[in-house]
Amino acid sequence: MHTKLPFRNSPAVRLVVLFTLFFFFLLIAGGAGAALGQIGGLSTKATLLGSAAIQCIIAFCCPAWITARFSSDHPFVFTGLSGRISLRPFIGVVAVYILAMPAMNQLIAWNQAVHLPEWGSALETTLRTWEEQNGKVAQQMLAGNGITGMLVSVLVVGLLTGFSEELFFRGGMQRIFTGLPISSATAVWVVAVIFSTMHFQFFGFIPRLIMGAFFGYLFVWTGSLWPSIFAHALNNSLVAVGAWLTGSVVSDGFDTLGVAQNGQFPYAALGSAVATALFLWGFRNYFFKLNTRS
Repeated sequence: MHTKLPFRNSPAVRLVVLFTLFFFFLLIAGGAGAALGQIGGLSTKATLLGSAAIQCIIAFCCPAWITARFSSDHPFVFTGLSGRISLRPFIGVVAVYILAMPAMNQLIAWNQAVHLPEWGSALETTLRTWEEQNGKVAQQMLAGNGITGMLVSVLVVGLLTGFSEELFFRGGMQRIFTGLPISSATAVWVVAVIFSTMHFQFFGFIPRLIMGAFFGYLFVWTGSLWPSIFAHALNNSLVAVGAWLTGSVVSDGFDTLGVAQNGQFPYAALGSAVATALFLWGFRNYFFKLNTRS
């Protein structure tokens, strides 16, 4: 059926389908979340986690999967969910995460300390107010006592969100962008910008952009979406566990380890960035080898 409809091969048509479906299903997810909030007896945490799960499945998974079915007779191959993959990429992700932590911490601190010029002070106040409100919602969703609550948070915020967002942004959007007459690197960074922008957190934009690019490169390097899903889920799960342990939400899964204080030079961050770059330069082909098996 796909071969009889050549317009399906057009990346522009595929992008229109993906975004049209996204906004359509986002409205449905919003309505379903609002209906969930009207159910009596549910705690605030349960309502927020339930709404988040609905959004993941309806607003992200459904558009990506329908677009993949529209675009290809083999949607699992199209999205990078098919084929076998070794344990090496997952070990490599953990190694990169550990090596990059001080550098990312410093980047997070710098981004949070950004101030707009005086003419943009009103906009900055608005943006910071939004982020504070989002932080309070995230804290209500993630913080709390009880191992069961923490495990549910990891399931929804860590695993389900990691899977659904990677399916949408990398398995769907980036896969389509690579069909345009642009390089793979350009596709990775364009989607990373969209990924970070759609989180609507200006004072966390740069760290999330870097993470989004890393997820995208994992998809390019390995040919599989699973390492990207694992990396995303790992980061989000650590956020959930950290919130459960400390009672507060830590931005993007990192804490203040290695961040320079009182004007000190960020030696730890510099060393972390160099070590991460050297690791990827020296071991990328070992840990993130292109998956050619189906």
